[in-house]
Amino acid sequence: MYVDLAPRAAGSLASLEYLLRKLPNHYRPTLILAAGQRRRQRFVDLGVEVIDFPSSQGQPVQYGASVDRARQGYVGDFMRRQTFLRPIWHGIGFMGRIARRFYPQAKRLARVMAQVQPDLVHVNDRLTVNRGAIWAAKMNRLPLVCHVRGWDSWTIFDRWLDQSVARYLCISGAVADQMATLGVLQRRLTVVYNGLDVEDFSTVADPALRQAWQTPPDGPLAGLVGRIVPWKGQHIFLQAVAQIARKNPAFHAWIVGEPEVGAESYAQTLHHLAESSGIAQRIHFLGHQEDIPGLLPSLDLLVHASVEPEPFGRVLIEGMAAQLPVIATDAGAVPEIVQAGQTGLLVPPGDAMAMASAIERLLSYPAQAVALGQAGREHVRQHFSAAQTVRGVEAVYADILGQG
Repeated sequence: MYVDLAPRAAGSLASLEYLLRKLPNHYRPTLILAAGQRRRQRFVDLGVEVIDFPSSQGQPVQYGASVDRARQGYVGDFMRRQTFLRPIWHGIGFMGRIARRFYPQAKRLARVMAQVQPDLVHVNDRLTVNRGAIWAAKMNRLPLVCHVRGWDSWTIFDRWLDQSVARYLCISGAVADQMATLGVLQRRLTVVYNGLDVEDFSTVADPALRQAWQTPPDGPLAGLVGRIVPWKGQHIFLQAVAQIARKNPAFHAWIVGEPEVGAESYAQTLHHLAESSGIAQRIHFLGHQEDIPGLLPSLDLLVHASVEPEPFGRVLIEGMAAQLPVIATDAGAVPEIVQAGQTGLLVPPGDAMAMASAIERLLSYPAQAVALGQAGREHVRQHFSAAQTVRGVEAVYADILGQG
């Protein structure tokens, strides 16, 4: 049984789709998915039994009017301002989240698990966004794998849940290193990179796409693909585009993705930034796009602009698979994916000037851009294939279930 309650499409679901597509036939996967998840049909088409489940992931806990008045009134303000009372205040708040969210969710999920009776539960993201599912597996005494797709920080409650996790699948060495700092022993950590099939990614552009988004058919075009959220650095990308636009009037850029839950105001900020920078006519906000493999060949290069360390960066292997030269920020797991000067260029996080310079370099030296793209596609084929991902996950399953 797989559990992913992300309310919107994300890289975690794209990676899970590849995993389930490639699993051998003797597995019978059931997937618990957030109700209303737009990727639902893709899993149904794979023959996966999908169970819709109400998800409040990313949303604040609802306590009721009286509690909200206390939180927002004098008592809450006083406790938050006092250094010695602040931990107590936060502790009370976390206990409220356990009572109002995690425990009720765990009870509902436990009933589903009891009905399905899986041999193993696989939660498709880090522990702290799967507390209810891990607790539910614990209630049913089911072995559980936690697929860590981001950085985590634990409470005492999380350390209690950790005792129920048989193994952590880490999407990069950087993530595994961070989990080790939480006290997880190396024998419980297995690095399995996300993978894909290079053959799913064409290198031939569809001219209709540029036309559909009112983009010049033959001008230079850079793209940034990812959730609209501050740490993904779309604002840095816009600043870099503004610098390039002063010298290159033909340059355009695509921003692909939708706002993460709670980041709607940041999306508006990006539109305002484009207007105030005088580049609104060069920036095309495409929103959520399902067919990323079909869209990528329309770009001349792919930019990754995260201002915080990236746990993996699935879009990087997608861009490389599409034979695009990539420019990425040098932090987190990115150096594990992009070989500087061989399959792409690396720039410091948050440095719009360095990013603009790297983009201009690839536009000025097209032969180098082509060479980087070709090397990137081959690098993904050799090191980030879906088959390799499945082999790594299967080995963990076999170890836990005693099928080695």
